Amino acid sequence: GVHAVLLVISFGQRFTKEEENSIEELKRLFGDNLFKYGIVIFTRGDAFEDAKRRGEVRDFKEYLHHEPLYFRDVLQKVQQRHVLFNNKLTGAAASKQRRELIEHIRVIMRNEGDVTYRIPSVQAAGACFPTMSTVLIGGQYHEKMASLQLGTKVASIAEEEFAPVKLDTVYFFSHAADDVFAPFVCIKTSGGKTLHLSEGHYLYVGKDAMKTGALVTAREVKLGDVVHVVDGLDQPPRPEEVTEVKIEIKQGLYCPHTFGGSLVVDGVCVSTYTEAFPPSVAHGLLWPIRLLYRIAPTVAAKVAQPGGEMGMPKWLEWLYDRYVGKI
Repeated sequence: GVHAVLLVISFGQRFTKEEENSIEELKRLFGDNLFKYGIVIFTRGDAFEDAKRRGEVRDFKEYLHHEPLYFRDVLQKVQQRHVLFNNKLTGAAASKQRRELIEHIRVIMRNEGDVTYRIPSVQAAGACFPTMSTVLIGGQYHEKMASLQLGTKVASIAEEEFAPVKLDTVYFFSHAADDVFAPFVCIKTSGGKTLHLSEGHYLYVGKDAMKTGALVTAREVKLGDVVHVVDGLDQPPRPEEVTEVKIEIKQGLYCPHTFGGSLVVDGVCVSTYTEAFPPSVAHGLLWPIRLLYRIAPTVAAKVAQPGGEMGMPKWLEWLYDRYVGKI
């Protein structure tokens, strides 16, 4: 967890509507609890000292008093915890600044009973990739998730163990929302692949995963694990070692589904399914949608029309609410 959240602002910086919108986005993304752990850091303390010598401001308290009301409200929410840093200071003066910051952190931990801050979980994100993720379209070029359409042919995994990847059809989106931010697991490989997916999403992990179909959720992936990667349609998946696993905040929630239930996202072999339902169960539940798409794709597109904040079809949102938990 996080002991403190530092909001960094330069002394003399105008607090405009853009900064105000940024604070609102932070609140929406991280929740109001963010401010319980917040400390405002002002940089360019040397510029403040210069302004003070010129008589433009008497002290820092006066400077804060003349800041816009919205910014003063932010200071109030963080209980006036702020530190002015002058990076030109050395020795004891520089140490005093650092001690002041450390003391604020200690106060936060005492107030919160040593409970660290954690990013609020986004349950709906258990089934998604961010906007920036790409898939291989038609075996020729990479396309971002947000540009995918029903009927698009994308690279997916062949049934034969050592066969090159094949093209499969996108027939359904369980999520399609761009104006959402959520935490994603970032997995990097020894060959330079970088995959972002939600913690509950399945991917193929293990040296024999292409043979056995072994699926592991992203949250379970650890350093040294083996995932399977692909560069083009003419290649079978090959193993690469995981070299880094971390959490990153990204925009968008997208989860395209193919007839075969697999995808190649950012060059890494993944399932289209998540821990919400066992993959075999999820595949069975979507059988009517696959059949409808083959018979009447236009009607299927209407049935799969995304809606709501998380971009889920209404019937699927009802299913989640009833059997998985409130989204």
